[in-house]
Amino acid sequence: DEHNFIFDELTIKFNCLISHECFFVLSSSLSPSLTHSHMTDKNVFGVPFSIILQRTGHTLPRGIQAALTWLKINALDQIGIFRKSGVKSRIAKLKTAIDQTDENIIKIFEDQQAYDVADVVKQYFRDLPESLLTAKLCDTFVSIFQYLPVEVKFEALQSAVLLLPDENREVLLMLLEFLNQVAAKSEHNQMSPNNLAVCLAPSIFQNGVHSNTPTASPRRKRATGVPEQKDLDANRASSQCLTFLIMNFKKIFFITSEKMERCD
Repeated sequence: DEHNFIFDELTIKFNCLISHECFFVLSSSLSPSLTHSHMTDKNVFGVPFSIILQRTGHTLPRGIQAALTWLKINALDQIGIFRKSGVKSRIAKLKTAIDQTDENIIKIFEDQQAYDVADVVKQYFRDLPESLLTAKLCDTFVSIFQYLPVEVKFEALQSAVLLLPDENREVLLMLLEFLNQVAAKSEHNQMSPNNLAVCLAPSIFQNGVHSNTPTASPRRKRATGVPEQKDLDANRASSQCLTFLIMNFKKIFFITSEKMERCD
């Protein structure tokens, strides 16, 4: 049946992976890819990680790194951070500043509002030409939490993370580490891992999984505009997946000696 097929497919992917790639590191030594000419007019938003890496030597743009740093220093205790919306005009101005600033990037965040900066981070991931979890693997991440039994979810999820391109995996780690720090202050900001996941999953799973996002295919909605049950189930599973990633990122990004032995 469908459940067994998905489980078998993930098992095959994992076995193939550990046969050829026995480990991955938290910060990969990454090779720049070829330039895409149609990206030369963009600097940050809407630019693939590989192009950012080629231009700057970093997978995540300095402006977005600075935004995460600013949020860690100034906004971890803000109630509803990533849930409450910022002001559109200020967000647009900040996005333009990030796109146009190369030096002293941290200065553009002086006197900024926490909810504006958080919205910029969400928009950065939503504006990527391909989702952080990639078009190929996005459904796999969701399927793990829709169909697989609890006892195999961790290994299947780790397998899916291993299959991500190096650039995506490195950025995912940075984002999860940051979100874990936000969740650690949930007593003050009221943003538990689950609350964060509900707010951020539409940006992270932005290639059609969330039917209520601008990037989703209109075919995934009924004529009335009401999402079908399968879409609601997928949305719920994506939030569960991101919640699990936020809570367990350290374990997921570490391969045990037992798994290393399986590579011998």
